Amino acid sequence: MLFRNIRELPDASLENTDESWKLIIDFPFDEPGHGPRDDLSRLQAFAQSHREGARTLCWLPSFLSTEAQKDLGMLVILEHILTGERFSQYANHLSPQDRPVAKSLLENQRTVLNERVRSHLEAAYGLETFDRGSLDTTHYLDLAERYVSLLPGFEPQPPSAATLDQAKEQLLSQALAHEFPAAPKFEAEIKLVHLKKVYEQVMPAAQTPDGRVLIEKTMRTLVRQIADPLLLGEMGPDATHFVLGQHWRNHFHRKLAETHSDLTVAQLREWIDDPRPMGLPKEAQNLVIVVFAAQTNRTFTMHEASFEPTLADLRDEYALREQRLPGQKDWELAVERAGSIFGVAVSRLLNTSNVNAMSTEVKKKASAARGPCQKYCQRLRERMAKLGLTPEHTDRWNTASTTLGLLERVHHRDAGNVVDLLATTEVATSEAAMASALARRLSSRETSIRPAGISSRGSVSSRTKDKEPRTRYLPR
Repeated sequence: MLFRNIRELPDASLENTDESWKLIIDFPFDEPGHGPRDDLSRLQAFAQSHREGARTLCWLPSFLSTEAQKDLGMLVILEHILTGERFSQYANHLSPQDRPVAKSLLENQRTVLNERVRSHLEAAYGLETFDRGSLDTTHYLDLAERYVSLLPGFEPQPPSAATLDQAKEQLLSQALAHEFPAAPKFEAEIKLVHLKKVYEQVMPAAQTPDGRVLIEKTMRTLVRQIADPLLLGEMGPDATHFVLGQHWRNHFHRKLAETHSDLTVAQLREWIDDPRPMGLPKEAQNLVIVVFAAQTNRTFTMHEASFEPTLADLRDEYALREQRLPGQKDWELAVERAGSIFGVAVSRLLNTSNVNAMSTEVKKKASAARGPCQKYCQRLRERMAKLGLTPEHTDRWNTASTTLGLLERVHHRDAGNVVDLLATTEVATSEAAMASALARRLSSRETSIRPAGISSRGSVSSRTKDKEPRTRYLPR
């Protein structure tokens, strides 16, 4: 916002390369021989030489009358005298008894002049229809001439406001409404912290069959104030559940069918403003995009690598790849084995989020247990050879070797194939036995394995002395 004499401004001050609007407020007076028509002429000359226009809004007042300018001048003088310690300097010729009286008189005069000048300015800038002698009739602008836009196609209307500040807000609101005609009417401030809270509340709706999710009581108002205007779904005034909508899913799929373009974050941002710009902050756009991705089983990738985006960081270069989901039967079997063997619990609802969550957790546990399980199998085979046992003929070896084989395959496969691997894996003895073998490797992370019945000091336990089964030297 600039407070300048528009007649004297260079083109650089009238131009605006920023995304935000610029507001220039002119003075209600000028040098002798110049009037507000000169300011209008300056703006017209700029518009003729800059056909592309600029996001610049100019507020031109009518000029103050001679009496109004005298009031303004006197108010400036009184403000100067009564600010800080200046009054004492100007009143040093008065007696100590007269100084408080003089100061009080000046303060009362300043109060009266302040209200009078405020009235003059409201008349000059178009808030008062009756000027009470405030305006110079020879330098008068009609109300419609006082608000000039340098952006072609936008003609601001005179604001109906009680104060200059309110009038400024209305003018800028008109400018933004023209630029973003589809802007949502949010009831809450769009801060990142608010968007994150809404994200945490509505994302589970994408993981339910009917798109419904219970919202915490303390969060219902915020979800309604942000999610509803963003067209993410519905949360009525008295509702307890949020219902995920289909607006963005249908809109993006329709645009994708029309253009056959690559689905990227940058492309989705462009489509959010089609057919009419919404003017959403980038973080709000991110919320729309990540909810759409979850709703349509898509993952974010770049250079063949997958990424987990955040509302604060969602790059335009990310592509949205529709993930191939496993069959329902394979998924249910994989969920069962992920729980019974790896101890990983996940929702049975088949969607990208649940598939990724389960695959990531299973791979993490497989990588952690793989090394200890390799050492265990090696020691087990050595001990069995010393005892003259054939490993392949024992349940213990079959369980251990099958568990290790599963861990190796999970470790080396990418996350997208973990479900198929779990659904088709061989169970040599039982899932419970494999789970027990895996749990022991995860809990101990053994670097060396002692035979059963041998204490940490190498002595034989009392239980072993009483009864020495043939497999007492097999590692557990």
